[in-house]
Amino acid sequence: MHTRGIDELSRSACLALVGLLMTMFVVKLYLGVHLDLFGDEAFYWQSAQRPALAYLDHPPLTAGLIMAGTAVLGDSTLGVRILFIGLGLAFLVLIWMLARPIVGVRDAWFAAGLSSTLPLASILGVAAVPDVPLTFFSLLAMVGLERATRTGKVIYWLVFGLALAGGLATHYRFILVPAAAGIYLLVTANGRQQWRRGGLWIAVAVGICGLLPVLLFNVEQDFAPLRYQFGERHAWQFNAKGLLQPAIQAAVTTPVLYLFFIITLLVGSMRALHGDDRAALLVLFAGFPIAVYGVLSPWSDQQRFSIHWPLGGYLPLLVLLPDTLRSFLNSGTSAWRKWVVWSAPSLGLVGVAGVFSYYLAVANLDRLYPILPVSIAKSSLAGWSELGSRTAAVLDGLELSEPANVIADHYYTGAQLEFLLGGRVQLAHLDEYKVHAHGRDQQYQIWGIDEASFRAGHATENALVIVDESEARYGYNRYATIRAICGIFDRLTLVDTADIFGGARRYRFYLGEGVRRQGEGRIAAARTVPVGENIKPFLPLPKSCPAPSFADIYKIVDDDVLTGKIKIKGWAINNASGVARVELLVDRKFVASVRYGIRDEGPIKAKIFRDDLSDPNVPNIGFQFLWDTGSVAVGRHELALRVVSQNGRIDRIAERYVFINRPNN
Repeated sequence: MHTRGIDELSRSACLALVGLLMTMFVVKLYLGVHLDLFGDEAFYWQSAQRPALAYLDHPPLTAGLIMAGTAVLGDSTLGVRILFIGLGLAFLVLIWMLARPIVGVRDAWFAAGLSSTLPLASILGVAAVPDVPLTFFSLLAMVGLERATRTGKVIYWLVFGLALAGGLATHYRFILVPAAAGIYLLVTANGRQQWRRGGLWIAVAVGICGLLPVLLFNVEQDFAPLRYQFGERHAWQFNAKGLLQPAIQAAVTTPVLYLFFIITLLVGSMRALHGDDRAALLVLFAGFPIAVYGVLSPWSDQQRFSIHWPLGGYLPLLVLLPDTLRSFLNSGTSAWRKWVVWSAPSLGLVGVAGVFSYYLAVANLDRLYPILPVSIAKSSLAGWSELGSRTAAVLDGLELSEPANVIADHYYTGAQLEFLLGGRVQLAHLDEYKVHAHGRDQQYQIWGIDEASFRAGHATENALVIVDESEARYGYNRYATIRAICGIFDRLTLVDTADIFGGARRYRFYLGEGVRRQGEGRIAAARTVPVGENIKPFLPLPKSCPAPSFADIYKIVDDDVLTGKIKIKGWAINNASGVARVELLVDRKFVASVRYGIRDEGPIKAKIFRDDLSDPNVPNIGFQFLWDTGSVAVGRHELALRVVSQNGRIDRIAERYVFINRPNN
């Protein structure tokens, strides 16, 4: 039964929702200004600087939205995100529009309000990523199709077609929306009637317009984008980890809300089977993507199967969710039912608040990192502005012609530096593992900023090389990266180090002199390998190559609480020249030289070193030291090793952020 007008409860819901919308808008606007670009955002900005029919890993609309935003607000973080912030807020309005003719005004407000308690949906617009327009056009398509199949008006078919065009120009995953619509048009009585109406064919014609640029680009690139999206990025081998997706989804949507989503899907399916056409429309748009992602999860790429992909399946269920909650509440008189019903949005709001608190903390890491967990300080969402400033300072001290040649070991780093330094740098990306794994290698070849293009066009020149040393525990990828870089230049010299957020994020700057042409004097394969994979033997490293040392401390991890005297044990190696000595540092201050040269086969047995362990000290690469924690004050401290190699390289490595306590505290 539809409610006529807006009663007092609806007015209250409307005011509460408007207040929530305004709060979210202010927070997102603040984050849009103060939060550094995420790595993928920077890559999409790169795409916007190079307009094309499409790109190797995404259609053109994301870059188009960034292009429009930066045309107005300049190449700033807010300029990149402004249109995404608007679309992220608009989806609440679309939820209301979808729900209004189906469940009435009151439940439409409740549905829109409940959508704001869904953490995955509430953060839309914080980052300029394809999922924002993807969600917007998915909802707009549902709104258009719902009205078109109910009223038959051509204007709504046109809305549906425009939504299809926008979605198909946004992401390949949008294909699930027209697929769900096609199922509805085939299996329901009302849907089959639409095939005789001209409006449907107008929608199809308009929708295909959004697909044409993508198809043309695929033809031009020999269908490389389609091969990557639907083939190369996935192992297509069963992985039991994928079976955890329902549990993961329950965690990120909050367990109570997820349970009610499942109940709503089941109840809606029963209503559809009993002839409720609107319920059929909603459950098909909800159940189809949820089922597809659930079935494919064990077979897909586990590293890049994102938790937000099934979001589009939950949104249509929000329309029916108020009735599910009301029915559950009215099915008995027990007080616990009321508690359960209210816990659904309450836990959701707690989740939303937690996510926004995390982003706000990251946006202010320059002030907050000393009191925050180390994992937050290591976030790849922060530190880029500081890196840009340090890179500019290093460039000021080097005699490189502008735009200066800059090689980045990671595509995140390269994209960020191009965004931050603009025309001051001429960028190239090392041909490394992640560039291939994320499908960016061919795109960089098209743009001419890949390693091969750089070496072909800048032979004998010099370049600044930037290596991110923040990630790997043992640092093998970092080591293989240095191997590869040493093969690009006649000489490689460490010129500076940037420690950001107390060293939680660390970068090394090298001056590469004399670029070699492709294939000249390579000492290692350019493409690095993921940690854990078998490694083919390399040619010996020359001692002149500034290869990093590796080290590890056993049994002590971040945020451990230590008291009394602690035996510190571990190992250290340097494959270029061997280790000369190992020193213990506390809060970056020298404590003692540790006893080095003890037999230790830990790294020898480790898969990542098995085929490439040439330190002359092997197997006597272990160390130990008895440290009296009473020598430092109670509180948080940085524990680290300083490893000095035989060729003079000094590495601060194996950092641990620990809490020191007294035995009787």
